[in-house]
Amino acid sequence: MDVIISKINELKDYINQLERQCLVQNPPFIQMGYVPSSLSEFKELFRASFVGLMKGSDIIEYTGGELGVNEELVRSAINYNTDFMVIYSGNKYIYLVKHNDYSLVLSTEEYLDSVSSGLIRLLFRRFIDEVLKPQG
Repeated sequence: MDVIISKINELKDYINQLERQCLVQNPPFIQMGYVPSSLSEFKELFRASFVGLMKGSDIIEYTGGELGVNEELVRSAINYNTDFMVIYSGNKYIYLVKHNDYSLVLSTEEYLDSVSSGLIRLLFRRFIDEVLKPQG
């Protein structure tokens, strides 16, 4: 029995080590400087049902169906002093990312792990700084 427990602990340590390595490494498309060029790319990349771009508390552009949750909930959450928030409502996960005057609203039925959530933040900052601001 002790041998089995020892092997399980070794496997657990190995899995934890792999997880730490994955958190440190960047995906290849990040290393190459990938920047989404549209909200549709965010929608496809994160398998979202809705992606919206907000300026202040107004949705200025979106893609996908309906948000699927109360828009007032999203508008009130935007006012919090945080640059990232996850809301679970109506069997949907709503990811809110703020950068400068803009916010990204991404709705999906799947929970995104910490690496994917960090990726949303990074890509949204790049999208605002490299795609949206040069246009306007």
